[in-house]
Amino acid sequence: MTEREGSIRVLLVDDETEFLESMAKALSRRGFVVLTAASGTEGQAMAEAEPLDVAVLDVKMPDIDGYELFRRVRKAKPSLPILILTGHGTIDKAFELSKGGVFDYLAKPVEVEKLAEALLRAAAETGRVPTPGRSGVHVLLVDDEEDFCRSMAKVLGRRGLVVHTAWSGEEALEVLKKQKVEVAVVDVRMPGMGGHALLAKLRETDPLVEVILLTGHATVDSAMQGMKQGAFDYLLKPQDPVELAAKIHAAAEHRFMKQADRRAKDANDALGKGPD
Repeated sequence: MTEREGSIRVLLVDDETEFLESMAKALSRRGFVVLTAASGTEGQAMAEAEPLDVAVLDVKMPDIDGYELFRRVRKAKPSLPILILTGHGTIDKAFELSKGGVFDYLAKPVEVEKLAEALLRAAAETGRVPTPGRSGVHVLLVDDEEDFCRSMAKVLGRRGLVVHTAWSGEEALEVLKKQKVEVAVVDVRMPGMGGHALLAKLRETDPLVEVILLTGHATVDSAMQGMKQGAFDYLLKPQDPVELAAKIHAAAEHRFMKQADRRAKDANDALGKGPD
């Protein structure tokens, strides 16, 4: 596997080789650098020897189970975020591990997008927040609450994002005439052009831009409208800055994958053949 500067390094430990290989490939396509181990013993050795940002441990393994492996890795690397991934979990055990410092507890089968988002959140909590394989994600933060906008821009900036701000939908469109962004975080309720109207305009300006809607007044209808318009996510205020940064990085990675798919399609069309 080719090493990518700035990528999040993940150790994935699972004795189910088919799952291990398929998940490693899926995460790699999303820009993560994935190291794999097919046993607890191998996982422990790699965790102790390799520089890592996050570890994902299966519970049910024949040599060292995930709970014991968690304790050993935690002892060797106390600051390493660890996710437990299992089809054999219990609420009591999850609570016990959460007190022991496990970052998250995910049940199998897990969707790759859900795991990728958890990995981004784990990396963000320890300050490792670059978009996998890339840096300097440009974000447009649109909110008529100027104090919120300024303070959130500073916090997100400290987490590796390049933040542009606008206090209205109209101002946001002016910003976009001068600056290209990968992700827009848009307040739903604003005077003049509201979040849904701005989302429609953003889609016209750049169909690939990812939009996260942010609101303190959530309704089912508003959320459904946003999803139908193609919003990447719909989040409630107040939003934790670490979680919002992770969402933004996930949205930027989603845009990156859409760009890659479009380039592949254009290349195939130019060659006069469809996708394989």
